[in-house]
Amino acid sequence: MTEFVQNKIRAMRHQQGDLADRSAAPAADAGGGAAHAFPSLAHSAAAPTAAATAAATAAATAARSSSQPPTTAAPDSDSNDSATTRRPRPFSNISVLRANAMKFLPNLFARGQLTRLFLAFPDPHFKARKHKARIVSATLASEYAYALAPGVGVVYTITDVEDLHVWMRGHFEGHASFARLSRSEEEADECVGVMRRATEEGRKVERHGGHKFVACFRRVEDPPWPGE
Repeated sequence: MTEFVQNKIRAMRHQQGDLADRSAAPAADAGGGAAHAFPSLAHSAAAPTAAATAAATAAATAARSSSQPPTTAAPDSDSNDSATTRRPRPFSNISVLRANAMKFLPNLFARGQLTRLFLAFPDPHFKARKHKARIVSATLASEYAYALAPGVGVVYTITDVEDLHVWMRGHFEGHASFARLSRSEEEADECVGVMRRATEEGRKVERHGGHKFVACFRRVEDPPWPGE
């Protein structure tokens, strides 16, 4: 845009120069009547110059505005207006990684690094020959115990398939590193409410009038080594 306006200015100045040369020749022959020789031409030559200057100024201003990031006034420290007051975001440590946790979980987390682990509406794999692909097994329960912090970590399970619920509950209850939370503890845990009502699958099951089965298990403290 700026280059286009500049080219227009050059063309108008060149045209003005040609008009000035043409008006100068008759004026010399008339003996000093240059000021009144071509008044209309002189007026038309001066007018485009002013318009071009204004256009160039506007274009330069627009170019500077587009090249600089917008600035906002600093919010008043006494103001409570949420539109002008910048507040810190509630979460700053969220990451998403699409991977096969059944294979690579120990490679992704250090021992005892996690405090919460959610198994929300996993694939039930109804066929018996596909049960080995379920996300809970004796081996995987040990890997979950490895990643969860002893005495603190909790694994949350929820499903709308009762058979899968019984399957997951049996594997965690039968593992030495996990203990089932009481019903009152589960109901008081806000994460359980989020799983039931805020997840996409949770809303879908609720719309269809289905049942949601929840079971939560705490990672127990490791027993002391012999001799400790």
